[in-house]
Amino acid sequence: MPMENYSKLRFRDLKVGDRFDLGTHALSLEEMLAFASKYDPQPFHLDDESARANPLFERTSASGWLSIMLLQKLIGDFWKSTQVQGLAGAGVDRIEWAAPTYADEPLQCTMLLEMVRPSASKPQLGLMTMCVTLTKEHQQLATLLRITGVFKND
Repeated sequence: MPMENYSKLRFRDLKVGDRFDLGTHALSLEEMLAFASKYDPQPFHLDDESARANPLFERTSASGWLSIMLLQKLIGDFWKSTQVQGLAGAGVDRIEWAAPTYADEPLQCTMLLEMVRPSASKPQLGLMTMCVTLTKEHQQLATLLRITGVFKND
């Protein structure tokens, strides 16, 4: 969907194939180090020297879990800007860390709706599967999250 005001968007308006631009974001070195120190203290998340000693990294890289938390925040912020009411998560179908994320690197976030339907047993509820990605310049995939949620079906 093109960029517009989504304040009136409701669950019933959504369809498979809808695509939403959730903006461009970057992680600072400070937030990367704080998160890694507390939750994912792998050496390549904590300093450049250790990262360069690993053939997969050029410098200190963000924890993949931090990139997932960024996606979760962007998803939540987007739905809060609409009339679509999220009720619960139903599961994570896929997580992919395709390329390292570095400090201050612009990351484009896009959400594609892959499944949107009413619940078969509870028609007041709806189910939606979202494939949300962070891409680096030149459309290089960095992180992918496929998640299914339960929403109010109105």
